[in-house]
Amino acid sequence: IFVAFGWIQVAQNTKRCHDVNRSGVYQLIPFYTIYLLFAEGDKFRNQYGPSPKYTNDEEDQIWN
Repeated sequence: IFVAFGWIQVAQNTKRCHDVNRSGVYQLIPFYTIYLLFAEGDKFRNQYGPSPKYTNDEEDQIWN
């Protein structure tokens, strides 16, 4: 059970790292996950994909 929960935690932390445009390896830095709790994600598409928080319409309105 601990392995399953550990795997889920690593996967979620990796997704959050990608949300702030960082590699998932950054979660190995001590206390980086605490930073991720308070960090604002990217508003636009980054190398890991589109922002799950903002839609394409909002992105188009910002640029126009």
